[in-house]
Amino acid sequence: MLSFFAALFITLQAQVEVADSILEQRNEVHVRFVRPAFLSLEQLTQMMSIARVDNDTVDAFLNRAQWQNFRQLRIPCRIVLTPKKYHYTRSSRSWTYPTESEYRQIMQQFQTQYPEICHLYEAGRSIKNRPLLFVRINTDTSISKPSVMLTSSIHGNETGGMMLMLRLADYLLSQREINTLVKTLTDSLDIWINPLANPDGLYFDTTDIYQAIRFNANGVDLNRNFPDPVKGSHPDNNDYQPETKAMMQLLKHYRFVMSANFHSGEEVVNYPWDSQPMLHPDDTWFRTLAKTYADSAIRYGTNGYFQTYIGNSPIAGITNGYAWYPVYGGRQDYVTCFLHGREVTIELDKDFITPESDLEQLWQSNYRSLLAWLSFALQGVKGVVTDQITGKPIASTVAIADHDDAKSVVISDSTTGIFYRLLLPGSYTFKIYATGYDTCTIGPIAVYSNQYTYLQANLVPKDKINNEIVVPQIFPNPVGNRIFLRSMQTKNWRYALLDNGGRILQQNTWPQNSGLDVSTLLPGIYFLYLTEGKNTQRLRFIKLP
Repeated sequence: MLSFFAALFITLQAQVEVADSILEQRNEVHVRFVRPAFLSLEQLTQMMSIARVDNDTVDAFLNRAQWQNFRQLRIPCRIVLTPKKYHYTRSSRSWTYPTESEYRQIMQQFQTQYPEICHLYEAGRSIKNRPLLFVRINTDTSISKPSVMLTSSIHGNETGGMMLMLRLADYLLSQREINTLVKTLTDSLDIWINPLANPDGLYFDTTDIYQAIRFNANGVDLNRNFPDPVKGSHPDNNDYQPETKAMMQLLKHYRFVMSANFHSGEEVVNYPWDSQPMLHPDDTWFRTLAKTYADSAIRYGTNGYFQTYIGNSPIAGITNGYAWYPVYGGRQDYVTCFLHGREVTIELDKDFITPESDLEQLWQSNYRSLLAWLSFALQGVKGVVTDQITGKPIASTVAIADHDDAKSVVISDSTTGIFYRLLLPGSYTFKIYATGYDTCTIGPIAVYSNQYTYLQANLVPKDKINNEIVVPQIFPNPVGNRIFLRSMQTKNWRYALLDNGGRILQQNTWPQNSGLDVSTLLPGIYFLYLTEGKNTQRLRFIKLP
């Protein structure tokens, strides 16, 4: 018995020495262990960066502090070593892994070759001052279109997605004049592609892609560094990293209606929520999107691809995030909760670093799924919300009646009043809210496959009583052929006359002395809006025969 414990101690000590050596070189260590009964996934995910859970076997990455805490638990584990140095060829246009300089050249070449529809954007810089690059594909930026975003390799050692994104950008640009679907997508969408969200991680060793690391140069998991709907502003107890700040700024500015974050480590489409067991109100939409992607990958992939059942899902290749394992500080929940977007996490390969020899098959297995994913951004309701009186656009909250909650509503743009609500075919009633306006209910509105239904919402301002101005009153009321007002203390009122359905019949400066001629109105209920500066009064009257 003593010899057994002595051997066990030596084994554990050897693992510690190996891990310490790796941490000294890479600032992170990859461990694999069987989850002990005394620790739940909920507890483990707050102690380390979980990358994969297969039954009770956990793959996780730990920085120095996390490793020291993990050691205290004395959980038997295996240190997973990185592959031996791999010398990859540098024919980047043949879609092998590019060097760092070649990656930048490829991104620049997209803009150079297709300057009318493709623009290169630098969203920010990494810890080591590497650019965070996006290509934006848009045939006409002056026209409002649904904006979508695809990014990859926020974990630097998950490399296949980077190559998939580079090939997707090339495919969309080179095929748009000969492929009807590609032309529809590029004409109808504002497409942003960021193949490499963590350049310091992927190019940790500039000569060997197989030495890539998961974390950024500060040892922080960037996909645990976003605000979280459950754990708050800093769920990982780290400051927002430069890469995170740049991504958050871009996301807030463009408010993408749909986005995807590409990873490796499994073959599955992961949908919200990651941080809580409750289902998103659009759970059916998310599951349909995920299944569409996975079904195509299964059809065109190699035998067994995307055919794993994860997180108690009855459908192969898709999972609710929390049902798989909890994640706090992930970008998926940040975008979906705080920015009212629709983001999924797509795991492309069980290998973290896809072998170069498998990159062509990765593309063949997934590119149709990517086109199908993009097509989901072309179905739902496109609306415009404006002020009924002034016609100016309004920032408003747009909700589906008896469906949405505070996290799933969408927001109309304050500059244009435009919103996009992604929906499955069906019939929907909308409720639209804005500060200072009456709630507007419109519907039912029919949504059809592969197209947008258009909606115009004109919000009526609520009565605003300025204590310094006496509220005018209509007399007589009911009225005959002419309206007069009592208590008019200003000559600068403008009026708008609306019928009971909200249609504007007249609008002009109020006639001070003669009153307003309403002799041509049919009998019924009408509304008179009087506006001076920021002061608006709504008066109701009845027109007699």
